[in-house]
Amino acid sequence: MKVLFVPLNEVLSHVIPLLALNRKLVGSNIETGFIMPRAGHRLFRQTGVNVLDIDHTGLRTEMVAYGQFSPDIVVDDLSLSTGYATALSGMPRVTIQRTGLFPEGKPRNKNHRHSLKAVSIDVKELPDVTFMGLPQPQSVFDLFKANACIVTGVKSIEVLPESLRDHPRYFFSGPLLMDDFLVRDQAQLASGNFSLNDFQEFESLREFLELNKERRVIYMTFGVIARATQTLFDCLRGLLDMGVAIITSIKVDNLSPQQQSSYYHASYLPMHFVCSHADLMIHQCGSGTYHYPLLHEIPAITIGTQCYDREDVALRLQELGTSIHIPAPDECADFIGRFQGAIERYFDESSDFHDETRKNIKKLKIEIEQTSASFEFRQVLDVALDSARRSRKASLAS
Repeated sequence: MKVLFVPLNEVLSHVIPLLALNRKLVGSNIETGFIMPRAGHRLFRQTGVNVLDIDHTGLRTEMVAYGQFSPDIVVDDLSLSTGYATALSGMPRVTIQRTGLFPEGKPRNKNHRHSLKAVSIDVKELPDVTFMGLPQPQSVFDLFKANACIVTGVKSIEVLPESLRDHPRYFFSGPLLMDDFLVRDQAQLASGNFSLNDFQEFESLREFLELNKERRVIYMTFGVIARATQTLFDCLRGLLDMGVAIITSIKVDNLSPQQQSSYYHASYLPMHFVCSHADLMIHQCGSGTYHYPLLHEIPAITIGTQCYDREDVALRLQELGTSIHIPAPDECADFIGRFQGAIERYFDESSDFHDETRKNIKKLKIEIEQTSASFEFRQVLDVALDSARRSRKASLAS
């Protein structure tokens, strides 16, 4: 069997789950390949995966990959071309779905968009595909129909609509994450002047933690897509003034020497390593990001970004008692006050709130571990192949 992996173009966070799935097939008789933009070829070949010599840009290059690699099945993460390509070729498809893209889902706030602008599209603006014999998509969900779907989380957090709760072609995998890596400067990653071996060098982080071992440590990240606002910069400076040590992917300029000594910045951080040393994590609730504090049993504060997919998960995590959610600064009249209040609640270790939060996090961690242990990727592939065969038979019969 041959499996072709297709990530959303140019978005690192949507390559990582596919790398994790690919790893599950190592040692099997299944051959795998990846297509992606040329800029990512060198980096991901260093991970040992088979990157096809194709500068992937969309539907046309995906069809070229089908001809060159001859896959039996395609697995994608939010690819906008794969729905069309698999429909044209009759190729079985497995796709990754998350909160925000489940069928029947609707934003709680009509002014919020999806975290990926490419998905926050008006279907009326999609190009006409009927001339290729394909049905015209009537909703964004039509772009992500597949023979099987993987949900990169657990049932308690990524809540499926009622009609899909027991669907035999939806599989929960738990988090699909990659090994730790550290890149101090985003320009370093873009230039290609690096080695994966360099990513494992955490000595500067160890030195920082040793220097600040008497301080509380907060890990603050906004991922690679969301951007921090001036209000968040002010909050970060306020934490430094409180004597908290900050490890962050958010670059803050013009810090005083005293602030600088308790501030560590890198564009991409080794998240397992950092979370294993942090007392609290502050994040934007990106799909992969929110799992780290749960896996390392630390509380979190989630910050709104006016993206409905992140907002739904953040509110669900708050409902489950593992984090505190604060809406985006533009939507919150007393953002700084609420932020400071959340910090104080977490740092008051004598409170029932502190103990209850830890208990709730532990409960979710157990569910994550059980879900990950029971997930069988080969079973997903078999179900998708069988679904495709049944569809072809039904089509021929009609």
